[in-house]
Formats: sequence, structure tokens, C-alpha cells
Amino acid sequence: MTKHFLFLLSLLSSTASYTQFAKSNEKVFKSISKANIARIPVKQLNLRDQELFYLNDSIKLLKHLTFLNLMNNHFDEWDSEIEKLTKLEILNYYGNNLTYIPESIKKLKRLKKLEISKNKIKKLPVAIGKLKKN
Repeated sequence: MTKHFLFLLSLLSSTASYTQFAKSNEKVFKSISKANIARIPVKQLNLRDQELFYLNDSIKLLKHLTFLNLMNNHFDEWDSEIEKLTKLEILNYYGNNLTYIPESIKKLKRLKKLEISKNKIKKLPVAIGKLKKN
């Protein structure tokens, strides 16, 4: 099997439990505003269960972010600011109202895990098959 196919399989079979927990040895922030004023490079942001409908545009300032949990909110559209988080490795959109994943997901070249279960997505973009499982 190719790396591309293995990555796609991991997307479809991944579990929310893997992508809802951050690495325990790094500080986890629970708000974009607090993360932006931190005096350290912020790598982990957990916005789970915060009744969010959209992300604050200032999320793009978190250039070191590798983990982003957006689980169980009210997102119905993919936020284009996420594509500016080029170091992102784990992205959890579980339990929202997403209807599509854009072709621009290919910009997330370091993405290893993407949790998109429990959404309203009917079709995956071709670009998702081009992502590699590292």
C-alpha cells in the first residue's frame, strides 16, 4: 500500500480519543487569546466543547501549533485560517457540522491525524489522498 492510501485509511478509521488528547509534556491552552499572549511558543490548543461557531482570526498567529482540538463545537464550515498553521500535525473536528473539507487541506503537509467523524461530510476532496502519513 502507498503512504497516501495508508494516511487516508487512518483518517477514516481514526478514533476521537487519539486526537482529543494533547501530548502530556507540553502546556495545553484552552483559549486563543490566552495562547496569543503566552511568552512561549504555543504548540497545543484544546477548544473542545466551547460552543464555538467560528475561530478567532488571531489563531493564525499561533505559528508553532501542532495540536488543535475543535471537538464538539458548532463549526459548519472549514476555517481557512487553519491552513496557515503549517506545523499542525493533529487536527480534531469531531462532532461538528462540517459539510465539506476543502482542497486546500493539502497545505497542511505535516498533518498526521485528522478526525472528522460525526460531521455531515458526504465527499472527501481529492487532495486528502495526497497527504502523507509521516
